[in-house]
Amino acid sequence: MIKTKWKSEADLIVYVTKWKSEAVKNKGIWFFTDWKSEADRKIFFTEWKSEADLKVYFTTYKSEAGWQSRSKIYLMEKER
Repeated sequence: MIKTKWKSEADLIVYVTKWKSEAVKNKGIWFFTDWKSEADRKIFFTEWKSEADLKVYFTTYKSEAGWQSRSKIYLMEKER
């Protein structure tokens, strides 16, 4: 996964919430935890586009969160 500077480059626009209960489903609302046992996913950020499966843009607006590239949704599905 790589962070983009521009929303238009992203596959997924992510809003980071302070509340775990808001981070439900696969809608781009994320909650980061310090405890591995609380995590649903392990996220690895890279500096190299060639290593990234997914490009994300972090927004400060919850209403902007969501998928821009629907073909990449499977990358964050639970079964993976």
